[in-house]
Amino acid sequence: MMIKRTAALSVLLTVSLAAVSLVAEARKPAKIEQITDHITVLKAGGGNITLFSGSDGLFVADTGAAHSRDRMLNAVKSVSDQPVRFVVNTHWHFDHVGNNDGLHTPKHNHHAVVIAHENVRKRMAAGQYIPGLDRTTGPAPEDALPVITYTSGSDSAPTIVHFNGEKVQVFAVDPAHTDGDSFVFWPTSNVIHSGDLFFNGIWPLIDDSSGGNIDGVISAAQKMLALSDNNTQIVPGHGPVASKADLQHYLNMLNAVAQRVKAAKAQNKTLKGWLAENPLQDMEEEWGDGFLSTVRFIGAVWRGL
Repeated sequence: MMIKRTAALSVLLTVSLAAVSLVAEARKPAKIEQITDHITVLKAGGGNITLFSGSDGLFVADTGAAHSRDRMLNAVKSVSDQPVRFVVNTHWHFDHVGNNDGLHTPKHNHHAVVIAHENVRKRMAAGQYIPGLDRTTGPAPEDALPVITYTSGSDSAPTIVHFNGEKVQVFAVDPAHTDGDSFVFWPTSNVIHSGDLFFNGIWPLIDDSSGGNIDGVISAAQKMLALSDNNTQIVPGHGPVASKADLQHYLNMLNAVAQRVKAAKAQNKTLKGWLAENPLQDMEEEWGDGFLSTVRFIGAVWRGL
């Protein structure tokens, strides 16, 4: 009994630390990185935020975590005094949609139209528990919900926003990180905002409780790679701005992990038994220094396959 209780406490601690780590990230001071004349990356808490500025106003991809609101809004203001007119949410998680309502109210001189996959609106409106983060997200306020939604998948043409002289392309993908993922591509600026389809340098969270699976993440990475060249700048959901080579390296890791999990399942191994073999030991030094433990990462991949 004591052994079982100790193991349970260990798992609980691991999951709780993941949630604590995300909260700690969301409290860091804002960092501003201008990557082109018109595109700026904000690290204001939570997931990376991409800001597209020009004569038409501001276009924002993801809005960070709610408890970083002041830092996020101040960072936006420091980049441009223009109002935010459009927001795209790449998925529904709290650290990417937390300031939607802050960019939708006249109080802050912003009147943003929020655009996202239909499943983003559904999950935000309902709220749910996310086992991978040991976190329950309550229903979002009405002002935070996307008002323009789409349901297309990876074989469909992108949604195009004609803004600041560019045809900003919003690509929906099949279930991957969640069941409502999208990424944003600025073809003229040659920039991609991936959301959590790409975690640069750390294990990715694959939210199987929201319909995510590693095969979908692999497919999405391949789609982004097909749009990239050696000069493309890719803003990941978490981590530093990346190159096509970085995304390819990430894809290679995902493929290797998926192959190992599928092979273990084909041999009728159990998740517990396979974990005891420490199957990703050779990858942990490079990828295991993020908020998600290797055990939690493997578990999500296993359940999604």
